[in-house]
Amino acid sequence: MINPAEQNMRAAIEAAEELQTPFGAALAMGEELFATAACRINDLANPEKHAAFMGIRELNERLRKKNLSGFILYTTCEPSRESIKEAEGANISTIFFGCSHSEVSRYVSAEYYKPEDLNFDDSTVEMIGGILNLECIQLLDRFTDEDS
Repeated sequence: MINPAEQNMRAAIEAAEELQTPFGAALAMGEELFATAACRINDLANPEKHAAFMGIRELNERLRKKNLSGFILYTTCEPSRESIKEAEGANISTIFFGCSHSEVSRYVSAEYYKPEDLNFDDSTVEMIGGILNLECIQLLDRFTDEDS
């Protein structure tokens, strides 16, 4: 039996690979995949184009609703405070991620991972890390030169 968390994380990894970035996202309900996205910050020159933002907004538009309760967000890297707030605003209660902020910080500049931005004590979202961790770190190995 295929693990749905791993299956959906693979979809996030594939979305990241397609755009040659280490940052991918997927949204699913149960075993059904609804959306994938990748970081578009550099090619769209817009700081709000994180993979999680892109996936949530794509699904909002497709379903024509803002409330995404019941959906689970999968991100290749532990999401930023802004991405978590976006998930909370869409009523997403669970995020699975691949690699942690401490792992990502070895690959990207400090401007992306400021300590004050990494305190999520006030978040209502359940965060579950380490899903396909090695595969997500391999994305960082392959694509951080372009994104950092």
